[in-house]
Amino acid sequence: MELTEREQEVLEFIVHYREEHGYSPSMREIAKGCYIGSLNGVSYFINRLVEKQAIEYVPKQARSITIRFEQVV
Repeated sequence: MELTEREQEVLEFIVHYREEHGYSPSMREIAKGCYIGSLNGVSYFINRLVEKQAIEYVPKQARSITIRFEQVV
């Protein structure tokens, strides 16, 4: 699984957020924490990470991101 630098940044944000808070960040929190200008941009990165099997995500379910390979970070 080869991640781009930006995909890696988003994944690291998600992992660190989960460690700190005990649950996944919302789409808005990812946008703010990763300086992504729109929720559509966040969706793009979430979908790329799902395609690359780095995370699992249930659409329309709050805070439903699960990390598949934490050793990636």
